[in-house]
Amino acid sequence: MNPVKLTDTPFLKKLQMFSFALIGIGAIGTAVAFFTDAQRALAGYVVAFSYVFGLGVTGMFFSALQYAVRAGWSAAVRRIAELFAESIWLIIVGFLPIIFGMKQLFPWAWENPAQWTGGGEGYHGHSLHLIHEKQQDFLNPEFFYVRVVLYILIWVAMYFVIVRNSIKQDNLPNDFRGTRINLKRSAPFIILYALSTTFAGFDLLMSLETTWFSTMFGVYFFSGNFVATLSLVGIILAALQRGGYLKNYLRGEHFHDIGRLMFAFSIFFAYIAFSQYMLIWYSNIPEETEYFLKRINGGWEYFGYFTVFFHFVVPFFLLLRQDVKRKTGFIIVGGLIILTAHFIDLSWVVLPVFSKHLRFGYQEICTFSLMMGLFLFFVASGFRKYSAVAVNDPYIKESLEYSA
Repeated sequence: MNPVKLTDTPFLKKLQMFSFALIGIGAIGTAVAFFTDAQRALAGYVVAFSYVFGLGVTGMFFSALQYAVRAGWSAAVRRIAELFAESIWLIIVGFLPIIFGMKQLFPWAWENPAQWTGGGEGYHGHSLHLIHEKQQDFLNPEFFYVRVVLYILIWVAMYFVIVRNSIKQDNLPNDFRGTRINLKRSAPFIILYALSTTFAGFDLLMSLETTWFSTMFGVYFFSGNFVATLSLVGIILAALQRGGYLKNYLRGEHFHDIGRLMFAFSIFFAYIAFSQYMLIWYSNIPEETEYFLKRINGGWEYFGYFTVFFHFVVPFFLLLRQDVKRKTGFIIVGGLIILTAHFIDLSWVVLPVFSKHLRFGYQEICTFSLMMGLFLFFVASGFRKYSAVAVNDPYIKESLEYSA
């Protein structure tokens, strides 16, 4: 089979123009935001970076998962997620603003955390003691640098083994060494993905609220990333199908399965989010309840309501019917709703740390616009260089004949 190149197609041109527009608007707004209120801009940047790195790294996880379970149905759709990993270079560089802005973001980055100039009431008394205890073993700048390097090494290794082996096969008919390697190495990389993204979620998000902890936060972060990644895969597949680029590769069953996964993991996200809230509410331990007390007051509760409604209720009823999951229009609408809700959810996690009262404006929107524009630029570059379908994958014939 010939590679499905999208070079000079209307789809790629529109994707590139959209990414340039996002980058332009985002760069201007972000520059203004940093000059007027650097801490607020950095907080918005953490939201945007967490969103983008979640999509890029989870795209590699999706590919590794398909290899691990030897899934045949997904051979025709797997490459879309793999091309998300082209943003790996953005992710590497994206850690730098967080590293240079550590003292603006993290109380534990200070030798004396009482000097942190964040929102709320600051830290004193027993809270200061807790932070000092955590600084000794885990939350200190030196160990943070080590962990960031480990995350990057794991993700780069995943990229060069899983994604690059898949891409190389496009030009090697009847040479399936790449698939054989990926079948063997996917399971270890899934474990490394789980560990690295969990700890990255702890470092980037949970440690902003340094005295708070939740053993469910890693799964919470993963579930949001995975359903968002599935949604973006579904949107791009639907757009390509509507443009006629993949009409020989995709069937209604492929959209049905993507829709089922979106439906299932929106429910899973809601289950994890509710379980975390319910257990903290029931135990009523001050060190745990402080997290939700900030987020159900001061106007931030509306972000919580938005997340519940658009991250679960609307996708649940929108994607409930079997026939709906086969319609590209519903996949696009459902995916856009979930992607928007994921951004609001991450904002709800990060922004109340820096302001007791609802504060959301161009600063947060522009930092997200910049990072999402850069992410889409790298994805578009992947589409320009590589096939949109893993045409020489040994499972591609099974995928083409797939019937649920």
